[in-house]
Amino acid sequence: MTEQPAARKRALIIDDDADFAHALKLQLGKDGIEVQTCHYGEQGLSDAVSFRPDLVILDVLMPGIHGIAVLEELRRTPELAGVQIMVITGLNTPEIEEEVMRLKAHFVPKTSSALGITSKAKKMLGVL
Repeated sequence: MTEQPAARKRALIIDDDADFAHALKLQLGKDGIEVQTCHYGEQGLSDAVSFRPDLVILDVLMPGIHGIAVLEELRRTPELAGVQIMVITGLNTPEIEEEVMRLKAHFVPKTSSALGITSKAKKMLGVL
């Protein structure tokens, strides 16, 4: 009997900073993680349902829907019940951190390097 290869882990990055999202995608892709990016909260919600990621990396400050509103909607979506979510933001306030924790997501200040964020993402996915 042959063993089935493990399914590739999937990550969705929702961040309006295209360069930063691309840097995260490159770093995660090096470890075989399948990555999709989008730059608006509205698109991120529909992409999350269709792509079915294991992890969502979500920025807070974006045009259109605020990242916390996206997080709330992701948590209300039954198809995404088991998805881990990492919220990244340059707006590091106790209120935002508390709201992220209340919604059972991981808070990471965007002041961390792309390498630091991808390292935490890999740990969350069990890849590192």
